[in-house]
Amino acid sequence: MKEKRHVKNLSILRPFLSYEKKELYEEAEKYDVPYLEDESNESDDYTRNRYRHHVIPFLKEENPNAGSHFQKSAQMIADAVACLMPILEEKQEQLFQRGKKKVTFHREAFLKEPIEMQRLLLQQVLMQMDTTISVVQMEQILEKVGSDKAQLTLDLSNGWRFKKRYEECSFEKGRQKVVPNIEYMLEKPEDTLIRPNEDEQILLTTGKTSSDFAIPVYPKDFPLTIRHAKPGDKIALDASETKHQKLSRWFINSKIPLEERKEIWVLEDASKKIRAILGYRYAQPLFFEEETGKMILSYEKQKRGAHMLKK
Repeated sequence: MKEKRHVKNLSILRPFLSYEKKELYEEAEKYDVPYLEDESNESDDYTRNRYRHHVIPFLKEENPNAGSHFQKSAQMIADAVACLMPILEEKQEQLFQRGKKKVTFHREAFLKEPIEMQRLLLQQVLMQMDTTISVVQMEQILEKVGSDKAQLTLDLSNGWRFKKRYEECSFEKGRQKVVPNIEYMLEKPEDTLIRPNEDEQILLTTGKTSSDFAIPVYPKDFPLTIRHAKPGDKIALDASETKHQKLSRWFINSKIPLEERKEIWVLEDASKKIRAILGYRYAQPLFFEEETGKMILSYEKQKRGAHMLKK
């Protein structure tokens, strides 16, 4: 704690920070200054009070000047941090990207910094997020950043959550998004527009489409089902349909973040085969042949992640 601290346009002064509590009582009595005592200060239910009542008196028995030594040491640490601040601010600008409720950083670049700098940077970022963490949580975050595991999460205070998603790490605030279990059934081949939300559009049409992701469907494919992926879903990888891959494995191989997996739509035909992972890849075989009744199902999504489209 500093005797003088600047917060935005305000200066916070603590002129009595270096005084012993006993000295403050004496000065108040000497000059007849009224004061209020916080009743909680007498309770040993709080860690700070147990230090005041038991640890500090013991230290002062060993060294009567222990209090002033602590204050001087704290000031030396504060001075060192003040000297480091320009470097920290520069590093923070280089490594962290800030949003309203999200702070992100790239794992590889962060790990190039010495471990001491990593701790200082995280402490600074967390202070700016108006949240504090324990020493144990700090080490947990650093462990997760350096871990070989692709996706990890840690809940913090004040509604914040640390996430590691492959090479991107982030601090995010807010509740986890709940994806409703919705299915759309296309019973017959007729022009249909589906808008699951303001960012997504699924169009079934006999006309042309400008969408980057479009798949032909035929009368024999109906009814079609558009739904989210389920455990056990597989997609054909070859024209003979002898080689399949579970969608869960495909998500991992394609480095799709956990939250995004829950929102992805798949197209299932009448035979219960997965024809496409909408916006990402088609099942094989894929034929764009001319046939009576052929329609085109297209998918568009704004702000979609830059994952490679595979046909």
